[in-house]
Amino acid sequence: AVHKAAGNFDRALDALRAAQKVDGNTRGIDFNVWFLFGEVYAAQGDLGKAYNCFNRAFDRRVETFGLKHYKTAEVFAAFGDLAGRQGDYACALEHYQAALICLLDEFDDTDVHSNPVKFERTFLKKDLVGIFTRKIDALQHLADQKNDPAFLDAAWATVQAAVSAIDVLKAGAVQSEEDKLRFFRESAQVFEQGMEIAWELGPEYYPAAFELSEKSKAIVLLEAFRSANALRLAGISDSLLERESQIKYEISVAEDALFKGDNSRELRDRLIRLQTEYRELLHTFEVRHPDYFRLRYDNRVISAREVNRILTSRQAVVAYFSGENARFAFVLQGGGITMHRLPSEEALEPLVEGMRRGIFSYFLSEKRTEDAYEAYAVQYAESAVKLYEILLGPFEASLPEDLLLIPDGVLGYLPFEALLTQKPQGPATRFKTHSYLLHRRRVSYCYSATLWQ
Repeated sequence: AVHKAAGNFDRALDALRAAQKVDGNTRGIDFNVWFLFGEVYAAQGDLGKAYNCFNRAFDRRVETFGLKHYKTAEVFAAFGDLAGRQGDYACALEHYQAALICLLDEFDDTDVHSNPVKFERTFLKKDLVGIFTRKIDALQHLADQKNDPAFLDAAWATVQAAVSAIDVLKAGAVQSEEDKLRFFRESAQVFEQGMEIAWELGPEYYPAAFELSEKSKAIVLLEAFRSANALRLAGISDSLLERESQIKYEISVAEDALFKGDNSRELRDRLIRLQTEYRELLHTFEVRHPDYFRLRYDNRVISAREVNRILTSRQAVVAYFSGENARFAFVLQGGGITMHRLPSEEALEPLVEGMRRGIFSYFLSEKRTEDAYEAYAVQYAESAVKLYEILLGPFEASLPEDLLLIPDGVLGYLPFEALLTQKPQGPATRFKTHSYLLHRRRVSYCYSATLWQ
């Protein structure tokens, strides 16, 4: 794996061949080794050899674990990736659907337009969301290839299923840092895919896209609360919080053992007892500690209609969504909602950093020369104008006086009031003459509209 990540494919293959010799060709670990061979060949671009190795891994995994297993799902996903690289998205989609079937006991629908609706196993967090992202991507490609909106509708339905799974998994057992990062990355991809699809489907989907944006922020906020140990502020004893984590962990271990073939009566009875205890604990939280329960387990977010009911005629909410490849702004005012696709050719991080440094860096510098003062002023002005053009320029003229801004990502570091609505007419150091946004709008902030409510 280390050699593959570094692009040293020959050394990676040598290491795998050595692993086969250590195993003595006893078929003890070959269900993993053949899969790793396939990954290396796929990374090399030799898709034929990759397919053959994945095939051998598939035969051994089905023989060892059966079809309903995450190890088998992993191979179906790999088959789907190979088909996608060759442009055969219909074939890729069938493989991703098969992977979903492998991961869920109560889901067996081979129709690629169908999705699972029940998500109960906590340990599936390592696999499920990633399969959904691949299925959504294949459906989007098919919609483009075949010019068939039915595939885009199916992609939207798959986004909804993926978000339902994310809602369950985000409150799951304690995860390693690696698992958390993977979960955040894959969840963020689902939300961005949802935004892209809603934009293509049109205004009817904007309210639902706004709710997706709110859910994406809820995941980050929840993890921030966890990291700061702020959950204890809800007044729950440490012993209850520890018991909650312990039960989740024990359920995850028991389910994993069951999934790996331990069908003993003792294990099944233990799992039933743990699940019963967990439901009782949740009921206790809901009744005695409603704030904690709402934070951890209530997945509802405010709707666009609810936001508009709260706003006055002189107020508007501007909520941002920043993805890896696209960014959007939602404007809620006058009882309606509009969605704007913002320019994404230029990265926001250097612009935000440039504006902030332009404001304060001169005063922290040891060399406060006239040239440095002017250079920082120019840096601030250029960044502030560019950010205004990207973030507010497309729709600011239609906004009322009072704005509630919901930033996303790096925009949380941006003082919007200091944006410039046009380039300075004179020297950048003549700050009194600049056209600041604060001259035209009263601005307030919140991390999410749900939190604001």
